[in-house]
Amino acid sequence: MKKHSSKFAKSEASSKSSVLDITVIAAIFALSFATYFTEEMHLAIQLVPVIVLAAFVVLQLLFPRRWPKRAALFSGEGSLVLWLIPILTCVASLESKSEKSPQYWALMAGVLLLGRLLASRISLREMVDGFFWSGLLCMVLLLVLGGSALRQSIDTLARFSDFGFHPNTLGFIFAGYFAVSTWKIMAGRWFERTGAGFLGITCLLIIFFASSRGSLVAIGASLLGVSLLWCLRRRNWKMLIAVSLLTPMLVWGFMKTTGFGDAADYTDKVLQLSQGDRGVDSGLTGRLPHWQDTWSRLARGSWFYGNGVRASDGLPFAVDNGFLVVLYDLGIVPFLLIIGRFATLLWRFCCRYFARGASLDLAVVLILSIFLVNNIVDRYLFGVGNPFSLMVFIMLVAPWSAARHEVKFLPVMRGRVPLSPQPAHARP
Repeated sequence: MKKHSSKFAKSEASSKSSVLDITVIAAIFALSFATYFTEEMHLAIQLVPVIVLAAFVVLQLLFPRRWPKRAALFSGEGSLVLWLIPILTCVASLESKSEKSPQYWALMAGVLLLGRLLASRISLREMVDGFFWSGLLCMVLLLVLGGSALRQSIDTLARFSDFGFHPNTLGFIFAGYFAVSTWKIMAGRWFERTGAGFLGITCLLIIFFASSRGSLVAIGASLLGVSLLWCLRRRNWKMLIAVSLLTPMLVWGFMKTTGFGDAADYTDKVLQLSQGDRGVDSGLTGRLPHWQDTWSRLARGSWFYGNGVRASDGLPFAVDNGFLVVLYDLGIVPFLLIIGRFATLLWRFCCRYFARGASLDLAVVLILSIFLVNNIVDRYLFGVGNPFSLMVFIMLVAPWSAARHEVKFLPVMRGRVPLSPQPAHARP
């Protein structure tokens, strides 16, 4: 009897701890989003969510009995990103032409360490859960404070942007929230599915009227890839063939024929597909010339050692490509470390999904796919300035065991507490 009571108390404590973790993580991501409501994006404002993150990690460190043995700082997956990138970019940042580069270097190194400590303490499920709830909170805030601007955008077909948000930044953030809402629709409880449905629809609405075409392409391509993965896992060959053939045909029909009539015309006006400076013939809205200019600057030798953290901000043009930004700022070795880490995460989560079919693994594949595809035309591949980038930033240095730390103590059922994890096929 005492043994069961002890286990039940442990279960309740674990459940309360999980709720607290999710709540604080959601608050951190929501604060990261809220910094854009101030049009002056000062470094001090951007530090607010980082300070809350640091306070939470310090509180976790005050409970050594609950600190997992796997929380190694100098070994395990992600440790190379954690230590080598700050070491390899220190000199370039100190000698950078950008005055703020040393400050951003210190911020990057600090958040890498905080992310590692946080991910060693909490589970991957808790972090993604926290990201989902922050999405609901951020969406409500945006609709309450920027609802009139959104209605005006719908009426006039002008690009939606408000406060300190760039339209593409809005699209990028809500593409991440759309990914996690898709997971909750598939695997959440009834009230989570309701919230996820609201979040997913409003995410697509905002991305569409922000005319963030890169985010729409990232969502479409990633959903197609994840659907094919799902079909392969379940060996649903009919569905696999249907998705593979019908999706390109529908896209082609929508873009090239008049069969969709007013819908195609309306989409063309909102996304500005045929307008001069943003049309399909504009070189990705002028990005291609800027990428070529960046390549010419890198060819002078800075591709090897980098120009310092956030040095690309000082260029006379915006380098809207996260991969080029990382190469320009950090140099070739950190670039390869980051890209290699992304590739490792994608590969292992795909393998985990094939091995056990857990929806969380598939959700992470969708999240990372949208993030990487979107960064072809955005500059948020390695940063902490928005909630989507911050979550992926933490995932880069998370120990692999964090992905396994998903099953908490379950509620009491008929007087017994099941302490062992559920079978792989029974997990959502």
